[in-house]
Amino acid sequence: MKLSQRWKQTTIANRLMVILTAIMAVATLFLAVAAIFQYLTAREQSEAAKQQASVAREQAEVMRRQLNSMDRGLVEAAKQADASVDAAKAAKDSATAAVTVIEQNEDLVKAANAQARASEKSSQIASRALVVGAQAYLDVALELPKIVPDEETEFNVTIINEGNSPATLDLRWGLRFTEKYEMPIFDYSGVAAYIPHTYILPKNSRRLVLIGRAFTPDEVSKISDGKLYIFLSGKGEFLTVGQRQSMTFCYVYYGKLKSWGDCAELIQGVKENKAENLLERFRRKPRVDPSPTPSPN
Repeated sequence: MKLSQRWKQTTIANRLMVILTAIMAVATLFLAVAAIFQYLTAREQSEAAKQQASVAREQAEVMRRQLNSMDRGLVEAAKQADASVDAAKAAKDSATAAVTVIEQNEDLVKAANAQARASEKSSQIASRALVVGAQAYLDVALELPKIVPDEETEFNVTIINEGNSPATLDLRWGLRFTEKYEMPIFDYSGVAAYIPHTYILPKNSRRLVLIGRAFTPDEVSKISDGKLYIFLSGKGEFLTVGQRQSMTFCYVYYGKLKSWGDCAELIQGVKENKAENLLERFRRKPRVDPSPTPSPN
């Protein structure tokens, strides 16, 4: 009897048992194969872990040697740091001593500078006193003009040297005429006359004649009645003891009182509307400040 016929004659229970047995055998075989593969994989992983452990041991050894080297370096660095601290302390002591010496020298320099400034100031004062005592001082005095109708009017100006040295004066002057009592504008560069190089000895004077225009009879009458004012102004420079000085003056002639007066003082009197002050100032002798101011040139 063939195998197939026997299989057909076998009961269903036996058939199921055979099939289950075969399935279990195949499964067992697969499990065995899987166990073999798992064993081989675990073996490879173990070998890799051993190699990694060996590498880790080598790296740990290298790190240990590096740490030992670092310890030795730190010890040397600490020794060098101690030496640097000692050197810094010595340098600080030297710097402190140097600062002390410098401060002492600064005190000496300050004292020397103060003494030098005092000496310089004394020298300047002495030099200034010498110059002030030796230089020329110029003052101005005016004479009353003789005003005649239709004739040129002469204005006599006396330059007085009250100082102890001679002076050479370059003078520009100008005349203005106005019916209003207010300061006119003098153009010294164009209109004003020029008198150069007037030499004046110390404690002496020079008389300058300034030629004005001719007045009509009507103008002469206005001058006499105090209705026409004559302004005379001068601006000059003079050389004395090697220095250039400057001087200015301005006077106004009031014919009603036949007197000269200082322009600034009289104009201030007019502004204040004080007639008595105005007349009183006109009666004063016209003078300028004899102390010259330094020339800007």
